Amino acid sequence: MPQAPGKLFDDHSRHVDRFGLLLGVTVLAVVTLSLVDLRPPDGLAAEAGNLLLTTMVSAMLLLSLRASGVARLPTRIADVIVAVGLVGSATVLVVDVVRDEPLPRFLADARPPLIWLMLAARAPVAVVFRLLQHRRAGRATLAGAVAGYLLIAVVFDFAYQALDGLLDEGFFGHPEPTTSAMYFSLTTITTLGYGDLS
Repeated sequence: MPQAPGKLFDDHSRHVDRFGLLLGVTVLAVVTLSLVDLRPPDGLAAEAGNLLLTTMVSAMLLLSLRASGVARLPTRIADVIVAVGLVGSATVLVVDVVRDEPLPRFLADARPPLIWLMLAARAPVAVVFRLLQHRRAGRATLAGAVAGYLLIAVVFDFAYQALDGLLDEGFFGHPEPTTSAMYFSLTTITTLGYGDLS
């Protein structure tokens, strides 16, 4: 059944409500963002790690849009943004391997750009909107709810990292590894709020 023009969601998509894979990739992304500093020492391994992490986060964002039943046009736009981001990351990796001198700061900085933050912010909203359409709670509903909750932590991780790049003194007032952004996001979203980072 074709979707109506201008419609933001397609309830008849073949990927709709497949939240299990999304949950797995989201948990993997949260764990990786919690443990891997995106600004490690220079080198091929560091750039390859950033490319792998970018690929994983890209898959998480695209899976969230598809499992939520977001219509074809907005999903295709997200696909293009992600493809450009992945090609850019791969290009930086290749350039870094070929060049003898270090990359310029704006290329070497692995923090997510603002467009990734905007794309990531759509993901939990789309998941929650889809979950509100469920009339019965089942396995897919539970997986979607947990994935949506964790996606909120990822959005704030991206926001904190973006602010860290914009502020001269950094988001925490002093240099911190990028893993601190996910730690801060998780302690805030779980209402633990240890207060060791502020």
